[in-house]
Amino acid sequence: MSGLRLAGLPIVVVTLAVSACAGLPEAPAGAELPGDGADAFLVLDRYDRLSNQSIDEQKREFAAAQAAYEAKANDTNRLRLALALSLPQAPWRDDARVIALTAEWTVDSHPSLRREVAQLLYRLTIDRQRQIKEEQRRAEASQQAEQKRTDALLHDEHKKVDDLQQKLDALREIDRTTLKPPRK
Repeated sequence: MSGLRLAGLPIVVVTLAVSACAGLPEAPAGAELPGDGADAFLVLDRYDRLSNQSIDEQKREFAAAQAAYEAKANDTNRLRLALALSLPQAPWRDDARVIALTAEWTVDSHPSLRREVAQLLYRLTIDRQRQIKEEQRRAEASQQAEQKRTDALLHDEHKKVDDLQQKLDALREIDRTTLKPPRK
């Protein structure tokens, strides 16, 4: 169940970020949003469209985002790559790398939409990691409890087998002594 909740986290990021973009001043048709807001909005818009596309299209975007970041490691390309790495159900999903890409923004005090989106993505990814570890811990604890229960049942069965074997041996001994012809 929580796996389903985790898969929707990037959708929450996009929804919150797009709603945050609603507070930006309305730009006339053909005009660009000023700097940071435009970059963040474009990256989020691309991510929103990409989350509904095929895995092949997502793979192409991931490759393009990675190439863009390697060519020019600016904030926009870093955010674009972090979002591509956080796509739900993607085989290249890499939470550790998302955290590494967005961690710098957690200490940055310069207010910007890009920073807010990155911080949200960072917190959601950290929370997802924590939930995964908690689920693993619970699964291990459950597995250990099941192993202990199985060991106890196995021990009980061995004890029953030993008891039955002793009873069988006792019956055989009785049978041997009663069936032997008397000695003269």
